[in-house]
Amino acid sequence: MRTFIAADTDPDVRETLGRAVAELRSRAPGVKWSDPRAMHITLRFLGEVPDRDIPGVIAAAQEAARGADPFTLSIGAPASFGGAAPRVLLLGIEGETASLRALQAALEDRLCARGFGREARAFSPHLTLGRPKKGPVPPSWRDVALAGVREWTVEELTVYSSTLTPAGPVYTALARCPLRGEGAPPATETVESR
Repeated sequence: MRTFIAADTDPDVRETLGRAVAELRSRAPGVKWSDPRAMHITLRFLGEVPDRDIPGVIAAAQEAARGADPFTLSIGAPASFGGAAPRVLLLGIEGETASLRALQAALEDRLCARGFGREARAFSPHLTLGRPKKGPVPPSWRDVALAGVREWTVEELTVYSSTLTPAGPVYTALARCPLRGEGAPPATETVESR
C-alpha cells in the first residue's frame, strides 16, 4: 500500500487553511487545490510498501516519536516548487523547525535500520496547497490571506496509507505515535479514515 508518515495540523489551523483555499479557488481555477482537512507535513513518503512491512514502518515511527518532545510550528510564507512553471504551490513552515528536522532525521535513521532506503531529496517541510493542472498560475496566489490561527503543537506522528481516487487521495491513518520524550513507553493507536 502507498504509505507515508506525517505530522498533522490541528483543527483551528485547518480552518485557517480552509479559508485560504476557498479564496484561492476563485483566483486560480486551473489548480487542483488540496483538501484542508487532510493537510499535513510529510516527514517521509515511502511509496508502495508490502503489507508485511507495515509493522516495521509503525515501529520506526514509534521509536522516533518516543525520543521527541512536542513542539510548536506555524504557517509560513507562500512558495512553490518548480521554478517559473511551478508544480507544487505550498506554504512554508516556521517555528520550532529544528525540532521538526531532528524528528524527521530520527525517523529516517530508524526506517533505514529496517531496510528502507534513505530519502535522496533534502527534507523541505511544507503544507501543499495545490498542484497546477492547466495554464499558468497567476502570481496573485501568493497574496492569499492567512487570517486566523496559524500556530499549532505537533504532538504525534501519523502513519498513513494513501489511496488515489479521481476525486483526490484518500488518507487512512494506520497508527498514531505520540511524541513522548526520551524513555517513554511506545504507544500506538489505530485510527479511522479521513
